[in-house]
Amino acid sequence: MTIVLVCYWQPDVVVNCGAISVPRACEIDPDTAHAINVPSSLLKWLQSFKQNNTLLVHLSTDQGKPILS
Repeated sequence: MTIVLVCYWQPDVVVNCGAISVPRACEIDPDTAHAINVPSSLLKWLQSFKQNNTLLVHLSTDQGKPILS
Protein backbone atom coordinates (compact mmCIF):
# COMPACT_ATOMS: atom_id res chain seq x y z
CA MET A 1 0.00 0.00 0.00
CA THR A 2 2.94 2.34 0.54
CA ILE A 3 3.62 2.43 -3.20
CA VAL A 4 0.05 3.48 -3.95
CA LEU A 5 0.06 6.18 -1.28
CA VAL A 6 2.93 8.08 -2.87
CA CYS A 7 0.84 8.73 -5.97
CA TYR A 8 -0.38 12.29 -6.34
CA TRP A 9 -3.36 11.48 -8.51
CA GLN A 10 -6.54 9.53 -7.97
CA PRO A 11 -6.39 5.99 -9.36
CA ASP A 12 -9.12 4.72 -11.66
CA VAL A 13 -9.08 1.22 -10.15
CA VAL A 14 -7.68 -0.27 -6.93
CA VAL A 15 -7.51 -4.04 -6.55
CA ASN A 16 -7.19 -5.12 -2.92
CA CYS A 17 -5.95 -8.69 -2.49
CA GLY A 18 -4.62 -8.40 1.05
CA ALA A 19 -6.22 -10.82 3.49
CA ILE A 20 -5.65 -13.44 6.12
CA SER A 21 -7.02 -16.50 4.38
CA VAL A 22 -6.49 -19.00 7.20
CA PRO A 23 -9.81 -19.29 9.06
CA ARG A 24 -8.18 -20.63 12.23
CA ALA A 25 -5.83 -17.64 12.41
CA CYS A 26 -8.84 -15.33 12.09
CA GLU A 27 -10.61 -17.17 14.91
CA ILE A 28 -7.56 -16.96 17.19
CA ASP A 29 -6.93 -13.25 16.58
CA PRO A 30 -10.14 -11.61 15.31
CA ASP A 31 -8.86 -8.06 15.86
CA THR A 32 -5.89 -8.58 13.57
CA ALA A 33 -8.05 -10.42 11.06
CA HIS A 34 -10.51 -7.53 10.99
CA ALA A 35 -7.72 -4.96 10.63
CA ILE A 36 -6.30 -6.80 7.61
CA ASN A 37 -9.42 -8.22 5.98
CA VAL A 38 -11.51 -5.03 6.21
CA PRO A 39 -9.71 -2.36 4.19
CA SER A 40 -10.95 0.63 6.21
CA SER A 41 -7.73 2.65 5.82
CA LEU A 42 -7.86 2.05 2.07
CA LEU A 43 -11.47 3.21 1.99
CA LYS A 44 -10.62 6.35 3.98
CA TRP A 45 -7.81 7.11 1.55
CA LEU A 46 -10.10 6.68 -1.47
CA GLN A 47 -12.75 8.86 0.17
CA SER A 48 -10.18 11.64 0.64
CA PHE A 49 -10.31 12.44 -3.08
CA LYS A 50 -12.65 15.18 -4.25
CA GLN A 51 -14.23 12.93 -6.86
CA ASN A 52 -15.59 9.64 -5.63
CA ASN A 53 -15.13 7.64 -8.83
CA THR A 54 -12.40 5.08 -8.12
CA LEU A 55 -13.47 1.47 -8.62
CA LEU A 56 -12.45 -0.66 -5.64
CA VAL A 57 -12.19 -4.40 -6.31
CA HIS A 58 -11.87 -6.33 -3.04
CA LEU A 59 -10.98 -9.99 -3.49
CA SER A 60 -11.71 -12.46 -0.75
CA THR A 61 -11.41 -16.18 -0.15
CA ASP A 62 -14.01 -18.87 -0.57
CA GLN A 63 -14.18 -19.28 3.21
CA GLY A 64 -16.96 -16.70 3.60
CA LYS A 65 -20.66 -17.34 3.81
CA PRO A 66 -22.68 -16.90 0.62
CA ILE A 67 -24.91 -13.86 0.42
CA LEU A 68 -28.38 -14.67 -0.81
CA SER A 69 -30.50 -11.94 -2.32
